[in-house]
Amino acid sequence: RSQKVKIYLDLASSCVAGGGPAAQPPGQQAAPSAKRSNCDITTKGDELLEKRRQWVEQWSTWDNARMVQELRRLGVDGTGLSKADLIDVLLQEKTDRYARSGCTSGRMQAAGLATAALAILGTFGGMAIALTSKSG
Repeated sequence: RSQKVKIYLDLASSCVAGGGPAAQPPGQQAAPSAKRSNCDITTKGDELLEKRRQWVEQWSTWDNARMVQELRRLGVDGTGLSKADLIDVLLQEKTDRYARSGCTSGRMQAAGLATAALAILGTFGGMAIALTSKSG
């Protein structure tokens, strides 16, 4: 867990310090997103990593009762867990929830196509009804 937190925090410090990878001990690689020179979030993975880093920073300032309350809101019982375990469980739940978010670009595209198809069919149906009622 401490290595995960260190990777998230190294990512932020490398972006602030000029975009290069953070100083790593020999034999250890920097996080893939920390290797980017411009530190722009361009992929879903980078976006998720940034979200997770923000969540960990935010939860580090919370007390245990607030984290248990947040877990309860997500439908998980977190009573009796240590602060590190609470953060791990919160991180897992929030990551899972983020991964299965309801409004994805594919779903938006499908909804747009369905709306356009219904509008076109409705227009042709309305025209067919209007033309047949005038003819009779």
